[in-house]
Formats: sequence, structure tokens, C-alpha cells
Amino acid sequence: MAVVLTARYAALQSSYWSAFCLVINFVSVFLLAHGLTNAQIGVLMAVASAVATVVQPIVAGLVDRSRLPLRLWLVMGGIAVAALAAARGCSSPSCSSASRWG
Repeated sequence: MAVVLTARYAALQSSYWSAFCLVINFVSVFLLAHGLTNAQIGVLMAVASAVATVVQPIVAGLVDRSRLPLRLWLVMGGIAVAALAAARGCSSPSCSSASRWG
């Protein structure tokens, strides 16, 4: 039983860190293409890391004390991220179905 849990934990950790490294590797290029300077990107990444350092333990404590299953928390988090991404993607005046798909 312990070997199975260790393998699942290792798979979860490797998936998380693989995704994290993939995003971090390309965020600078992406933000440079959107007109940010290197200094702005550095400040943005530092603030994001500081916020994550504070927010992650709080969210983990809420999830641990909750009676909701972990899968439900993951689904709710995924929906929230998708909603924020969709709202951010369509916040500009040029966001129309014709310009997005054509």
C-alpha cells in the first residue's frame, strides 16, 4: 500500500513540476511579445511568487478542513481558472467571434 501511494505521489509531483517548468520557461517570451519590459516581467514574477507563497498554505488549510472531496475542489479550481481565462481573453473590444476564429 505504501509503495502505491509513493508512486502516486511521485507521479503527482512530477506532473506539477513539469507543468510549472513549462510555464515558467515561456512566460518571459510571452510577456515580452505582449510589450512588457524585462524589469516589468521580473516584478510580475516576483509578485506572483510572493502571492503564491501566502495563498497556497491558506487554500491547503481550507481544503484539509473541508468535508468536500479533493476531486470536487480540483474541478471547482479548474472551472474558476477557465472562467478567468475566458473573461481575460474576451475583455478587449477587438474580441469578437469573427476575429477570434477567422
